[in-house]
Amino acid sequence: SIVTACMLLTATTAFVSKAPCSSKYSVMYLGMNQNDIVPAPAEKMTASASIPRVLSSEDGQELMDTVILPSNDYGNRIEAGRDAQGLQAGSGVAVNPQDARMFLTYGEFPLHSLDELIDLALPYVANPHSISMIDVGSGCGRLALYSALTRGSPQQPWNVHGIEISPILHHEAVQALNRAMNGGHAVDYQPQPGNNSCCNLFLHAGAAQEWKQVFATAHVVFAYSTAWETNGFSEEMGAMVIGREWSGLLSESCPNGSVVITTDRALDPAYGWQLVDRLNVDNREVMGSTGYIHVLKRWDEMGRK
Repeated sequence: SIVTACMLLTATTAFVSKAPCSSKYSVMYLGMNQNDIVPAPAEKMTASASIPRVLSSEDGQELMDTVILPSNDYGNRIEAGRDAQGLQAGSGVAVNPQDARMFLTYGEFPLHSLDELIDLALPYVANPHSISMIDVGSGCGRLALYSALTRGSPQQPWNVHGIEISPILHHEAVQALNRAMNGGHAVDYQPQPGNNSCCNLFLHAGAAQEWKQVFATAHVVFAYSTAWETNGFSEEMGAMVIGREWSGLLSESCPNGSVVITTDRALDPAYGWQLVDRLNVDNREVMGSTGYIHVLKRWDEMGRK
């Protein structure tokens, strides 16, 4: 219900910047019954924390799978994802792939596969003092939290951002962050200067286009794009090509030279995306995935890259 959604948005802890909830921001997708309302965040909000020490990938995966977002709760998170879509399990109603709700499809990408793709992408990133990473459609915060726990150092700190449109899933991400903080793996966010943390984590609620100021800082962007709409298969690229909505939005929002990782679909080169690498990785949800590494080389008004 709308009331439940408002409670979810305002029941988070003190480190969440929050705003009043109003039912006028709720969304009803075309073709749904009037009682089937999918709530959207009333206002942009961010939960933030700092990570005082980095974990190994093995320790980070164990912590995620046993404490922060336990693997035995996977089914409950999938159900929460269906709630975010406005879909009812067991209804027997077939959903058209073009249904607007399918843009909110929830899935969990393997952590070890994420590591493989980030490691493949990093050599294409210029060597900045710090690295800003964004997980687009961050869901329950699993990939963002894991990356924040296992990446960065005081010498080269990372800022990891998760952006999620669903208040239901954002609430789950905030609760996961609470568990990390209760275990001492994350602390209250401390802005620079004086912040000697390995990584800062920001979990943003809202639509991607509302967070263009975050994309403007990006060095690496990850998108679990396996369910995104495409313009069809490109023989030249050997890949399904993501449509204008995301190829264009990311091109307009990210700085030149930023690196974007997508799964099972490649970004459209018409928007300045140069496909520089690819890798087949494990993904049990779809019997394996291909990760695509792109670098943005946008032309300016003078015809220069």
